[in-house]
Parts: sequence; structure tokens; C-alpha cells
Amino acid sequence: MADYPFIDIHIHTYPTRAIGMQAKGGDVGSSGYAGTPEELHPYMQEVGMTHAAMMNFTPVADMVDAARARLPKEYTPAQRRDAEEPIRLQMVGRVQNRNVWTCDLARADPRLFAFIGVDAVMDGETMAKEVHEKRKQGARGIKLHPEVQRISINDPRLYPAYRAAQEEGMIILTHTGAFRGTDGSHAHPSMGADVLRTFPNLKLILAHLGGGIYQKEALQVADAFPQVLFDCCGSVRLRQGGPSDDEMAALFRRFGVHRILFGSDWATGDPTPDVERIMKMPLTEEERRMVLRGNAETLLEL
Repeated sequence: MADYPFIDIHIHTYPTRAIGMQAKGGDVGSSGYAGTPEELHPYMQEVGMTHAAMMNFTPVADMVDAARARLPKEYTPAQRRDAEEPIRLQMVGRVQNRNVWTCDLARADPRLFAFIGVDAVMDGETMAKEVHEKRKQGARGIKLHPEVQRISINDPRLYPAYRAAQEEGMIILTHTGAFRGTDGSHAHPSMGADVLRTFPNLKLILAHLGGGIYQKEALQVADAFPQVLFDCCGSVRLRQGGPSDDEMAALFRRFGVHRILFGSDWATGDPTPDVERIMKMPLTEEERRMVLRGNAETLLEL
């Protein structure tokens, strides 16, 4: 149990245990949970998590590929195009339904914040409309996972969502770095710089401090764009050969402690060891407070 009350800017929730386990590849991870609301509510109380932002996107790329693969091989190109449009619309509906569930969950519990998903299966008008509509339903941000969605952070197809989010004052949190064997080519932190040049007032969080392998590039983005934010999700965990507490504290200061937010990737990750490590790192009390809750309080307007 963490002895310090904290805000987790990066968790994942799922409607059922089966869906959560499927999303996690059958592995409960270090937390031991599948990510259902029934698990989350008592867990927050147990570990001292006062608020949490739910990063709920729908990974439809693999679903689209699977549905297309089931189409008859003898289809002509025209027949295939006609058959693929209902597939696309079905996937748009799945994204929208997941977003409704997430917003409903957040409205029922003031400790939770909904970060919805958008996807390239949406056309630009539908994407922008989804952002505006879900903001009215309480959504506070958008979650992107470029490696899973197979669309780069700076792909213009996402710009309608960025534009709508900037207009609404919503937050974008995007994965950066590699993921489950990918090379991170869709989630390079330098792509965030491209986005911020086009949308300078966008509230953009680059998750995982740039994704480890791209930390140097993430620091370059930090130097060039004082408005960019980062979460330390997955970066604080003790690893053999990883940075010492002194090195980790120095890295926080290099990025700028005032723009690092705590995240855990629950229900896969367990936030408690990370909170405990931050409490031991040679940071000032004010620096610890900023990372564990102060920066999130400002961003979420608590």
C-alpha cells in the first residue's frame, strides 16, 4: 500500500473481466486485476489512488484485418469495396459504444475521468463530431495508442480529433515508444513536435517519458515545446541495470518536474511500487507532490 495519496493519469478499465483479460493477452500483470470497475473502486481506496484517468481506446486495426480476411477470395475489387464499408461502419460503432461506456462510468464516479478513443476507421467529420459529443458527455481527453492502432501520432487523419480537442480544451495522451515487439515507428516522440507546431494550444501528454528507446528525442521535444507534458508510466519501475534513484530524479528534473504526471498502466501495472520508489527518490517534498498529484490537479482542474 502506498502511504501517499496520488492521482493516476494512466489506467485502463474494461466492462468485464473476460474483455480485460483478452486485452491483456491473458496476463493479469503485476496488479493481479483484469481492470473491471468492480475491481477498481475498492482498489483505489486500498492503495490511496484518489483520482484516475481511464485510457479507453478500441484497438480495431486487428479486427478490421480479421473481418476483411473472411471475405470471399473470389470477390472483384468493386465487390470487396462494397463489402468493406459495412465492416468500417461496424468498427466505428464499436469505438463509439466504448466511448459511451467510459463516459457513463466517469459520470457515475467523480474520482474517474474519461479519455475516449478515436480511430482512422472514422472519417474526419465523424471523428470531430465524436470528440465534441463526448466532451458534452463529460470526456476530458483522448487516448491514442499509435502502435496498436497502426497510425502515426502525426498522421493528418488524426488532425480533426486534435483540432476538436484543442477547441474543447481536452487532453491528448498518446503512447510513445515500442510495444509488444513493435519498433515504435508509429509512436516516435518527435511526431508530437509536428502536432504541436500545428496545434500549439493542444494539451499533449507523451506517455512513458518518450518510451525509453526514444528518451533523447523526447527530451528534444521537451526543450522545444514548453507546453508538452509527459507521464512516467512504466518508467519508474525498478529494473536490473536500470537507472538508480539519483539518476531517475535527475531525469525528472531534466524533463521538468512540473510537467511529469504519475501513471501506472493499471490494470496491468501496479502503481504501489512506483509510488514508493518516487517517495524514496532524492526529490524535494514539493517535487514529489507535483509528480504524484499536483501536476494532475492542475491539468484536470481539481
